Formats: sequence, C-alpha cells, structure tokens
Amino acid sequence: MQQAVNFQPVCLWREQPQGWWEKAPGLMALYPLCAHGQAPEEAIRHAARSIKTRVKDTVVRADLLTTLGVFGRLVYREGEAMDLIGSEFMRESKFVTVHRQLLPPL
Repeated sequence: MQQAVNFQPVCLWREQPQGWWEKAPGLMALYPLCAHGQAPEEAIRHAARSIKTRVKDTVVRADLLTTLGVFGRLVYREGEAMDLIGSEFMRESKFVTVHRQLLPPL
C-alpha cells in the first residue's frame, strides 16, 4: 500500500473565514488576507483581539501578532498595521528582536 500527498494551492483572498478560526490563532494571523467583508483596519483589530485572547504564551502570542502585522500590512497600506495591533504586544517576538538588531532606529 502506497500513500500519496497531494498539495493544492489555497487562494486566501477567496476564503471566507469560518467561526472555528477563532479557536485557531495561527489562522487568525492570516485573517486580513481573506474574504472577511470587513475594512482592513477592522479585520486586523479583530484578528489581534482573537490572538490576544486565546494565546496565553507571551512569546507565541508575540510571534503570531508580528505575523499578523506583516500580513496586515499587505492589505492596509494607508496606515500602520503594527499600530492597530499594539507594538507592546510584539516585544518578545524573535522577529522583532532581529529586526531591531539589523535596523537600529535612526
């Protein structure tokens, strides 16, 4: 007996978020890219609230919020997605730490 794995692309902009996504914080980091029917800034705030509420581990929460910020920036070009999320919640993320080391403030 052989097993096979078939991969299929998922077009996030066509995906409508389901109610159960609230219980999967990793999916909520992708929420702004989906067909949620909300304004970009509200989608980012909604996803950030969900992640902040569900994820107790501060490092995991910081990483997910940072990821949300990166994806949020793709759809919310007029503003700063990180400000909507709250940069104070991302301090413990390795991504933020590395970014600060590579690009010190001016």
